[in-house]
Amino acid sequence: MFPLISLNHHETNNAEVGNIYDNDPPLPNDETFTIDYYRVFKKADTPADPWPNYQNPLLPGYNIAERAFINIYGYDGDNSTSREGKLNDGDHFSVADTYPKGSGTEEENERWYNNQFRYIYIEWHQPVDFDTLVLYATQAQSTAPQNIRIEVSTDGYGDWAVVKPDFDLDWQTDDPGIAEGLKITLDTPLQQNQHARIVINTAPESYALSEIEIGTQINATTRFK
Repeated sequence: MFPLISLNHHETNNAEVGNIYDNDPPLPNDETFTIDYYRVFKKADTPADPWPNYQNPLLPGYNIAERAFINIYGYDGDNSTSREGKLNDGDHFSVADTYPKGSGTEEENERWYNNQFRYIYIEWHQPVDFDTLVLYATQAQSTAPQNIRIEVSTDGYGDWAVVKPDFDLDWQTDDPGIAEGLKITLDTPLQQNQHARIVINTAPESYALSEIEIGTQINATTRFK
């Protein structure tokens, strides 16, 4: 699930090349190809840790979310140049919000109708331990998720197991100048986990969060502008 390298192919559809089905015979750019194998070499001076410039160690009391890959499906890319990374960038007032139903591209709408936008995926490049998640939101009562559950997986693809059953989020504020922190303690601490997700059961049509912190024995700290 960690996309360090990706190879993609899609049908061309632009003014210069046209659509693959419109060209007879097909233009060179229309042709597909098969990859038998590829090689990847690591430079000798590449650090073992893909993110060596982290601030917090993977120890109790520290926020380990900054070293995770966190993606909120349906993220409204118009508000930022980055689709991922808004929920663990250290900025508690930069909001990651989802597209309202039916307002995105055709692909995004299809995901919405198949409920794929109802997840927040969290992954690490190495196993980690944690027992606490802290969700932050501005205008929390109006925009934040209202009922969620937390699941984990051994490979990030399937066999998702519930580690925190469905529960309500009791947000207390609704002010854009307040990033309210809401602490969630797991019933049983997780050990050697790499793949987790937050399942959004109930939320506004376009829901939002501003930051996620994860760790062992950490607390929520509400921020004020």
